[in-house]
Amino acid sequence: MQSCGLDRSPFTVHRSPFTVHCSLFTVYRLPFTVYRLPFTVYCSLFTVYPIFCYHCTKMWILLGIFSATFLGFHEIFKKAGLDHNAVLPVLGFSSAAGAVVFVPFLVFSRLCPALTDFWGIYVPVTRVNGHLFFLLKSCIVATAWLFGYFSVKHLPVTLLAPLNASGPVWTMLGAMIIYSEKLNLLQWAGVAISLGFYYALSLGGNIRGMEKKDNRWILFAFLSILFNSASALLDKYLVRQFDRIAMQAWFSVYTALIFMFILLIIWYPSRLTSVTFHWRWSILLIGLFLIVADFFYFKALSFQHSLVSVLIIVRRASAVIVFAAGAYYFKETSLRRRGIVLAGILFGVALVVAGSV
Repeated sequence: MQSCGLDRSPFTVHRSPFTVHCSLFTVYRLPFTVYRLPFTVYCSLFTVYPIFCYHCTKMWILLGIFSATFLGFHEIFKKAGLDHNAVLPVLGFSSAAGAVVFVPFLVFSRLCPALTDFWGIYVPVTRVNGHLFFLLKSCIVATAWLFGYFSVKHLPVTLLAPLNASGPVWTMLGAMIIYSEKLNLLQWAGVAISLGFYYALSLGGNIRGMEKKDNRWILFAFLSILFNSASALLDKYLVRQFDRIAMQAWFSVYTALIFMFILLIIWYPSRLTSVTFHWRWSILLIGLFLIVADFFYFKALSFQHSLVSVLIIVRRASAVIVFAAGAYYFKETSLRRRGIVLAGILFGVALVVAGSV
């Protein structure tokens, strides 16, 4: 691989025929398979969407599908950016890319409030208690990302897809404990099925095609899911208490500041002796696609008749995009068995959704 003349520097540029690295050609290779991916997305949603088409407006469901699509590509770019790369700088620069998007919103909301309000990007002034909640969410998400990025770096995406698909189950359990939501028989059946297939992932190489020493990264992925579920539960409260644009803007800024602080304290002093950082354009796309995915998600939550549990389930359909990318681009193995696990978990979460109607 070429390093653009910077072989001795920790900031080498990684250039390879793999997708979404430095050259524009590799960036634009992704759309070649995009024509196949939407079909898999719609197939994954086929068991979920008909349940709600007569019970809720189409707009917020459509926004949820958009969010799931961008979230799936966010996971793909995350895997590409972390491939043989240092984790902390990828986290820092990707979160900074997302925060930079909202800087013009914050500035022009003070300078031209009427114009930004017309375009729907006005960020109102938030009280101190609101900023404390946004900072809390940033800390939770930063912790989830730390665990999640290390697991993404060391685990195949076709394994991570079923793991991440179980996230709604934990969110549902948290909602039952925190918000006193009750589960009916069908919901409990879905939880049991999802947990059963989730447990199957830890049985060893027969299911995962990996060595048992990788259980550490399975644990990291599981902890990431738990913290992401905690963030989703907090979202339900924040969207109803504060402006959603302000929440996403300040949350993005605070998250970027947290990771920049971690970079300066932990990674930068040891950058010459640790894993070399390779700049890739996919790192920027990680943050940008997540911003778009969250924008659609928070917008969907703002609808009066939207259901948080349904949106969480729909967003997890992004696992199908990630699984397809693992098969086409990353050439991962054990796809049949992992596909069965993915289908089982998606069936379980579909039962949870059906029981929520």
